[in-house]
Amino acid sequence: MSSRKKLLWGVCGVGCGHAYRQLPLLNHFAVRHRIVIFAYGNSLRIYSQAFKNRKNVTVLEVAPPYWMDGEYGIGFRETAGLAKNMEQDSLTINCEALARAGELIGRPDLVISDYEPTSAQYAYAYDAPLVTLDQQSKYLCDGFPEKLDGTDRSSEVMRLNMFFPKAEARLACSFFRPKGKNNRSDIRLFPPILRNEILDLKKLKGSHKDTITVYLSAFLDYPGALATLDEVARRNSRFRFKVFAEGISKNANKTQKNLKLHEPGGTEFLEALNHSCAVICTSGHSMISEALYLGLPIFAVPRHQYEALLCAKIIADNGFGATSKKLEADELQDFLDKLPRFRQNIDLDERILLRGDGKDELLGFLEESLKTQQAPRGLCRKEAVRRAETSCVA
Repeated sequence: MSSRKKLLWGVCGVGCGHAYRQLPLLNHFAVRHRIVIFAYGNSLRIYSQAFKNRKNVTVLEVAPPYWMDGEYGIGFRETAGLAKNMEQDSLTINCEALARAGELIGRPDLVISDYEPTSAQYAYAYDAPLVTLDQQSKYLCDGFPEKLDGTDRSSEVMRLNMFFPKAEARLACSFFRPKGKNNRSDIRLFPPILRNEILDLKKLKGSHKDTITVYLSAFLDYPGALATLDEVARRNSRFRFKVFAEGISKNANKTQKNLKLHEPGGTEFLEALNHSCAVICTSGHSMISEALYLGLPIFAVPRHQYEALLCAKIIADNGFGATSKKLEADELQDFLDKLPRFRQNIDLDERILLRGDGKDELLGFLEESLKTQQAPRGLCRKEAVRRAETSCVA
């Protein structure tokens, strides 16, 4: 493809998984095309740094509300009363991004959204083609449990229907094969997108596979988790525990020499994975995908949210590790004692796990989508910008 295209890319900023998943794709298209990125949270931080010297890539801040779960699907009242939603002026921030994107690229040739709704609003305003690329779209298909520990699949479906009511294609990444049949012609399933750094680790032969890599999200009680990990580290001097979490040093009260604390984002994390024999994490899809690709058993501590609980259930039900609502010393000890069995289950599985890296197949799909898109429909830039500004929903 020789012609330069205009792309708008929206990326969820909750956690780091969405940002790292899209980064290889963004780097590929940034070589040749003009890109505007809508980002917030961790994705804004990561992309502002990654593309700070790329003149053809502009990173703009958006501020979509955080939609809470309710008793039956989305909790609209819970969302309305959420403090972090009231602390930011979403309407102003989003409309500034929509207007600036209109000035920079006008009608894009393609909009890609990883669970970021403002980019979809831009696509609808400009009548531009939209492709969603996330892990959530598979929940629109059959075969998933309707309820898990008080959470409801309908909350995932309602978000997808509300954020992305129309899309040219819905590309769903997954580390596992759903049980049900794909009853939607617009949904295509792919293996996870893996960072090049993770792919490189697979080629390395790290010595001393005695590290337990612990990745904790802000949804977990840090002091309580650290006390448990300290106890388990005391019992298991043969292991080295490396804990990664934002702001973890502020809550540190460790006593064991084989328990080390790190802020996420540095090279220490990849170094830890290279020497790991297992992972303890808060059940994020990307972290689980990376661990299973490397053949590492997982102890999952999911937050009380449908997707996280489902990921943990897949791990436990298929013997790829264990799960618990919180970190308990005895349960962690049982997990460590069973590591050989968990590793064997991961290595021998031929039914559940989607193996490999989906990046090349996804790039091929997106490249073909760019080739086949129609020319702009004659919407003048002034009118397009006006539509984009008025499409924002706080």
